[in-house]
Amino acid sequence: MPGGITLQTFEQAADSTSFASRGLKVDEGSHEVKLGNFVFTQSKDVNQKTMAAFRSALAGRHGIFGERAFDAVLGGRQMTDKDLRACDVKAVLSKLPDIRLNALKGELMRRLDTDPKLLALPPDARKALRSGLMREAERRSPALVTGTKQEDVTRLASEVIAKVLKDNPGLPHAKIGHGVRDVSGKVSPWKPTGLDRLGTTVIAGDEASVEDRMSTGTLGVGQRVNRSQDQPMLLHSLKKSGVEPGFLYSDDWSANDTRMLLGRFDRDTAKRTLAKLERDHPAIAAQGKGKPFRERIMLFGRMHPAGMAAVADYMLEKGMKDPRSEIYRAFREQFPGKHPDQWRTVDPAKLKKALFPQIRDAILSVKKEIVLPDGTKQANPDYPKSPIFRQFSDRHIVKLDYNESTRYPSPAGGPKYMLPPRAGAQRGVFGPGYRWYKSKSAVAASADAVTEALANDLTRLCRVPAQELHIVRGQYSDGTPKLMLEAKFADGYKDIGPGGYLRDGQIVAPPGEGKPESLGRFKAFFLALADRDAVGSKGQNKGFAHGSFFAIDPGHSLEGNGKDLVIEDDLSFTDTNPSRTHSRFANYSVFDDDSRCDKLMGAYRLREMKNDGSFDRLFDSYAAAFDPEEPGILPKEKELREAVLKEIGEKKKEFFENVDRVLNAVDSQLKFIDALKDATPEWRRRLVETVANLEKITSPTTWVSPRGEVPLTHLAVVPGKRVPWDGAFDGNSIVYTSRKPLSPEAQSLLRRFADSSGAGRLEIDGNGFAKLTFDAKRLGVKAINVFSEGNVAKITHPQEYAARKAGGSGLAEAKTYKPMV
Repeated sequence: MPGGITLQTFEQAADSTSFASRGLKVDEGSHEVKLGNFVFTQSKDVNQKTMAAFRSALAGRHGIFGERAFDAVLGGRQMTDKDLRACDVKAVLSKLPDIRLNALKGELMRRLDTDPKLLALPPDARKALRSGLMREAERRSPALVTGTKQEDVTRLASEVIAKVLKDNPGLPHAKIGHGVRDVSGKVSPWKPTGLDRLGTTVIAGDEASVEDRMSTGTLGVGQRVNRSQDQPMLLHSLKKSGVEPGFLYSDDWSANDTRMLLGRFDRDTAKRTLAKLERDHPAIAAQGKGKPFRERIMLFGRMHPAGMAAVADYMLEKGMKDPRSEIYRAFREQFPGKHPDQWRTVDPAKLKKALFPQIRDAILSVKKEIVLPDGTKQANPDYPKSPIFRQFSDRHIVKLDYNESTRYPSPAGGPKYMLPPRAGAQRGVFGPGYRWYKSKSAVAASADAVTEALANDLTRLCRVPAQELHIVRGQYSDGTPKLMLEAKFADGYKDIGPGGYLRDGQIVAPPGEGKPESLGRFKAFFLALADRDAVGSKGQNKGFAHGSFFAIDPGHSLEGNGKDLVIEDDLSFTDTNPSRTHSRFANYSVFDDDSRCDKLMGAYRLREMKNDGSFDRLFDSYAAAFDPEEPGILPKEKELREAVLKEIGEKKKEFFENVDRVLNAVDSQLKFIDALKDATPEWRRRLVETVANLEKITSPTTWVSPRGEVPLTHLAVVPGKRVPWDGAFDGNSIVYTSRKPLSPEAQSLLRRFADSSGAGRLEIDGNGFAKLTFDAKRLGVKAINVFSEGNVAKITHPQEYAARKAGGSGLAEAKTYKPMV
């Protein structure tokens, strides 16, 4: 990337043409900015590099203000790979004064909610100060013309606050109070999360849409999105993956954090609390063994009431040793009679109030990795010292934040909202038409949020590891309630694909990582959701976190696709939708390379939860949360609730139909498991797996993926060629029967296995149907092991078996076993 090009070079190129719409481009050879096309956009590669170079040049001269001005004017053009025009350069530069003013106002509003000097004022006094702070911001923002960093905004905001407080002497004071510690711990997979924040407006009406606010320059990356007391958000970026609009954010500093900051960690009460926490959480206690008292408290983060105070003390100590730090500089200014190495002689409360913004920024700046001057990254040694650092640096996502700028009038009533022109079919010649076709009313978009949250809670209820997905409230400009979804990214999460764990429809281990867990136990549930995009065409909707499966984005669940599925008793299925030439359920093969027993356990769990009422209770809780007859609600809220309630009822009906479809398909297999309820788990598994292994003896099988790229863990029956078997147990005998006639070759091989077992009585009638009977009381491990998958593979795939035993993959020797030939 030609990042060394100066902003002046872009300005000169823009001034050299009288055609405002003339494109500009970066010449890679000369690293010069030249004039490009008049009308037609240039190549995607040229446009991306030119935009990146212009943004870099803006950052080089104007820092964060240049980047925010670029995002406001050109964010949309950059994401759709359009060219940089001469008029764009001038438009961005003209936006800079507004950007600086809004940055200062945003920081002042942030401080109004969290600065201890302002929190000490009663609410009415803080409200009265707001207009004075904004007026002073208007007057002082030009001073930021020489600024480039957030520290410059923070410093000027402190000056503005000091000036306004000085001009308003005699303001009443109130006690700040103590912070409330977070004792929630890890969210239980049993607890539905979708409705947790439904009663609280996290994002107010004038705070959405984020993309619209960015385009006007009133919001930029690194600025606060909202004024929520409990969940303030700092903007990270717009959502660029997937089709729905939205944004990424990290948690911002809250008033509660300030209250906890002002506490003391060197009290006897703090010691007693630490001792109790260490008893209750031995794993965390083990991490702190041998560490100083302060560092042990830090490891518990907000679980300890003095956790934030301990973290602040650590950052103060570190900053006072570094003359380049903002903490060091601010201390010299606020306490001119003392050297920073004397900071512990200052009253702690006074020190924290004086250096509050610098302490806050120091804590917020601790990320998992440090970017070195040469661009390389290394682990940040401070990051693991406290979960507070992770909680501030973790990214979250809000989606379904539809933009007012993408709406159009609808003859049927209220406006409809289009998707932003991000990717795939949304762009290009047919993009506008596609986006119009996919447009939704405000109520329909909110109903989608509820359906997705409900599907996610169903996922968690079924013990599938999944994201915490919350419905959050906003408002459209016409007063219609706006329901969006807020999700937390899992630590260490990586998509299955592309370039990750997915190859030739199978799960593989990326270089340097161990083999991920098998996924068969999840298949029955995802068939019940009938989410055609559950895995995604590129494996983008599911993934792994530290080697464990993790589910995200159930956005296409319960869309009516289940009725087109014909499901077999091994949970293989066919998509019979007549409008498609291939299955819409892309990459469901990731669930297949597993044992029969594990797949059936997923269905067994579905049946349990259906019968014990778990699903009914979840649907009922959602219905109760959207009661349209609740007294006092506004007409628009009532309209929304009526639509959502209808949607919940339809989704409930569809889900139970899908569950029944899955359970009916595997009914005979589950009955066999039920009959074996008194057997040990291991013996039950062996007997159930024998059903699958008999199918692998009598059906064509392969031991590699469809294109021969990946060796499979388990033998796989060739699709459409399975000879199904059933198992039954009557207390005396275990009986396996084929549901299709066997070929002569299959009969011959099956007899070899039965004879080798020395315990099985095989009967094959004149039509080729087979029946294998064991005396339950005399059947031993040796006899049943004859029908183990390993033994079957050794006989049916001898070359691959030998190659694998020798340490190879077996791919070179791969052959399909064909007993039907």
